[in-house]
Amino acid sequence: MAKDHDRCIGYAGYWNVAGEGDITNVAVLPEYRRKSVGSMLISEIIKSAYDSKLTLLTLEVRKSNTAAQGLYKKYGFDIIGERKRYYRDNGEDAWIMTKSLDTDKE
Repeated sequence: MAKDHDRCIGYAGYWNVAGEGDITNVAVLPEYRRKSVGSMLISEIIKSAYDSKLTLLTLEVRKSNTAAQGLYKKYGFDIIGERKRYYRDNGEDAWIMTKSLDTDKE
């Protein structure tokens, strides 16, 4: 969780499933976007994944969310596929992005 004083301004989470991480969410309040909060959250997830000796991180991101895609690419995630009509609210497609983790490098 990211905080500004006592206020939660962002959060991220992931599941460890059989040695692979599935990033479930990354959220930052609109007024704190473009201020490195998302970068800090992704960086902490990657650090935690290395510490847990995971081999891979995977996430889904809306095709229209190019800002988030850019952030994930900055941290070494690649688009490997898509999920049609993944988002329930509007039926938007999602990109599947993954990052391989070389646990010998920390």
